[in-house]
Amino acid sequence: MLKWLSSLFSSSQTDSERVDSEVNEVQEDSNKGDETAVEEIIDIYGDNVPLSWKDQDTGLIWEVKNEENLDDLFTYEEAIAYAQTMNRKHYDSSAKWRLPTIDELMTLGSAKLFDYRDKGVKYKTRNSWKEFISHKRNGKLFVKLPLSGFMNDQIESWYWSSTEVGTFKKDINDKGVTRMVDMAWAVNFFEGGNYHNSKEEKNSVICVREK
Repeated sequence: MLKWLSSLFSSSQTDSERVDSEVNEVQEDSNKGDETAVEEIIDIYGDNVPLSWKDQDTGLIWEVKNEENLDDLFTYEEAIAYAQTMNRKHYDSSAKWRLPTIDELMTLGSAKLFDYRDKGVKYKTRNSWKEFISHKRNGKLFVKLPLSGFMNDQIESWYWSSTEVGTFKKDINDKGVTRMVDMAWAVNFFEGGNYHNSKEEKNSVICVREK
């Protein structure tokens, strides 16, 4: 378990103290990227727009949106089908496109993103975390600079991952009516963290491939 998570969930501290104790470490960690060469923002409204972008940190290759599909939203099943369509069309000369796993999607963050999979995380602690990494926003989103050019323009900041959560009971109105809903993990790059979403919800999609 990483040091910041250990202290974050320490039972001897309040939520505020847990986050305060990590400020120096977070700032030191997030500033490391400032020492590397800054990549340019991808402009999808200009000439010679690339079809993909390779993240030098991970080696993963990410889809670059265009003006026509920028605001397309998908349910989970529609997102899977979208990736399959990219492969049938050999987008960017590849048939290996897919939805990213939740771990892969989290690597697009411009700072260490909050992870709800970690035991004991509370929402109010997440809000405090978001404030401490606020200097790492690129535009309105916690996303790496090259992709921030078009991702800031998308109407939905939730992005699907391929990682499924399971089926859970969910309230569907204020009268206590519930039903079972299939869930999958998604990342909100505006909020700076992940959470599980109903597969019926409409989110943005950015596909990935290894090579």
